[in-house]
Amino acid sequence: CGTTALPGIISMSTVTQNGLPHIDGSPPIVPNSPQNIDVQYMINQFKGNSNYPYELSSATLTRMSWGSPAPGATPQDATNCNDHNVVYFNTNSTYVKLTGGSTGCGLLLVEGDLQVSGGFTWYGVVLVTGSIIFSGGGEKNVTGAMLAGGAVSADLVSGDANLLYCSEAIAKQTSYLPL
Repeated sequence: CGTTALPGIISMSTVTQNGLPHIDGSPPIVPNSPQNIDVQYMINQFKGNSNYPYELSSATLTRMSWGSPAPGATPQDATNCNDHNVVYFNTNSTYVKLTGGSTGCGLLLVEGDLQVSGGFTWYGVVLVTGSIIFSGGGEKNVTGAMLAGGAVSADLVSGDANLLYCSEAIAKQTSYLPL
């Protein structure tokens, strides 16, 4: 999905793995990276362009749709999407949980924590100032990139989760609004 192989996880702190998570990339994990990515600054740049702004506290949203990614032949194949949205959540320092088949294409911006469970598909870029937690049953697929301001803990991934770095998805979803 694109031409450049990158690490599966880059973290500015340690990476905790419990069990036997499968993490792909070249290299798979880069812990204690000196690269400091200011996720809040990136969100601030784009939240004013959101066509779906939300302000909430500790909310669970079910069957949300901000575009319809078309899946590839397998979960590891790139999906694609013709929709381009900017979805922004201000959680007031809490969390938003997306569940029950929520889908989207474009930029997903979360100030706070993001919890994902029970069927979630995103094509594009996910930026979260806090932690990203994958839990529960159902597939969870992200094609593009995810950046989180919180620490990485691979044991938080449960059920079927496919996170595919895809430079092509990033380019398609940010060509009108470059990162």
